[in-house]
Amino acid sequence: GSFSVVGAASKYDFNAPYLDRYQFLPSSLADFMASPASAIPVYNIADVTTNDVQGVADSLGVYCELRGTAFTIDFDGNSGYSFFMYDATGGINVYHTADVNNYTMPHVGDSIRAFGTIAQYKGLTELDVDSIILVGTGKTLKTPMLVADVDESTESEFIELNGWSVITPSQWPASGSSKNVDISNGVDTIVMRIDSDTDIDGTPVPTTSFDVFGAGGQFASGSTPPFLDGYQFQPGSIADFTFAAPTTPTVNFMVSSQTEKEDVGTVTVELNINPVSATNDTIFLQA
Repeated sequence: GSFSVVGAASKYDFNAPYLDRYQFLPSSLADFMASPASAIPVYNIADVTTNDVQGVADSLGVYCELRGTAFTIDFDGNSGYSFFMYDATGGINVYHTADVNNYTMPHVGDSIRAFGTIAQYKGLTELDVDSIILVGTGKTLKTPMLVADVDESTESEFIELNGWSVITPSQWPASGSSKNVDISNGVDTIVMRIDSDTDIDGTPVPTTSFDVFGAGGQFASGSTPPFLDGYQFQPGSIADFTFAAPTTPTVNFMVSSQTEKEDVGTVTVELNINPVSATNDTIFLQA
């Protein structure tokens, strides 16, 4: 059968002109990887990631080959995979409970051929792989798709969110923890999933708005159909964030004057603060 192999290119020629006798030198049996049979169908990712009206993947159980580029880290964190790849037509989650074919450290920018069965978990369509061939490394990622919300159209896609802020700072995960963090752009609220396999957990809570890119995801509320909710966003690194510069707010009284008796006790003074801070701040008023 056919195989893939890594090694060194060489040459062994005694006589001029030295224009032939080129060679290839592998160094170990571990450098060889058998290629799956050519009868396996190769599909565009978009061909196997459509859903029915209940959110169930149309291609469940289909065995195929997908070719593309890894655009996230491996969120699994141990032996096994959960990372996202895309081709020119769309994206998909690559999943398996254990590493295969000596492909133990997926990296952003890896060009791969992935073989496996289309599966689904909590609405997220996956390729449950049994073989991965590393074709190349260090590929520059395409420009992420700018979106204003997350839904089925953003699932497993390489997307960017601009002008979002953390709503509840206490949701931000401590080091070693994974958390769902609610974020808002002032109009919509979505879930940003911070995974402990990133370098984001344990960093300071963002106090300004930010732009960020990563993968669209889904974790539906139910384990059985319909899978029509639970859409989320998953960044892979703190480097994926661009934070807005801190802005000094302006504070103005809502009325031009207010008179209170000296012994009245607690007094309410209405203020207009712009922009509104994402954190709890204290303003001191001096009479």
